[in-house]
Amino acid sequence: MNNFPQPPIDNMGGLSFFKFLEVEGVAEFPYVINNEINDDISLNSDYSWADGYSSAEKLEYSENSKTSDNGKYLESLLKGSAPYSEDFHKLFESMNNRRFIIHFSDSDGNERIAGTDEQPLTFSYNFTTQTESGVKSYTYKFSGNIRKSAPIYKPSSSGQSTT
Repeated sequence: MNNFPQPPIDNMGGLSFFKFLEVEGVAEFPYVINNEINDDISLNSDYSWADGYSSAEKLEYSENSKTSDNGKYLESLLKGSAPYSEDFHKLFESMNNRRFIIHFSDSDGNERIAGTDEQPLTFSYNFTTQTESGVKSYTYKFSGNIRKSAPIYKPSSSGQSTT
């Protein structure tokens, strides 16, 4: 057994952005080597990454290690919140229970991909009102079970590749 390693000094929490793509938009998903993707994810025509949004300090990503009879897996979860609006309502209704791949960056600038064309994440949302503050908002999540941790994404271009 080894000691825990010393953490890097630049280890800020939080995410700086996320994008999402319907799994049907993937033309070719590159190989993951040493927990890195160094090639662009090729997209089918008429598909592109969509920009995500979350209220300040509400966006987070987690992976919870689990074990089943089939071995180890991770419960992958990106969650956030958004204020109520008719535009968010229409979008979330159209996304509900659909499958996605997520591209996100942490506050240290490390970009990652969560989900694959074979193990996508599923979108769901909740609507709530808080009677004390009078706030109406959505909480949403992209979740799913994956075999390996979300790899670092270092595409050769902008990550917007299409075929």
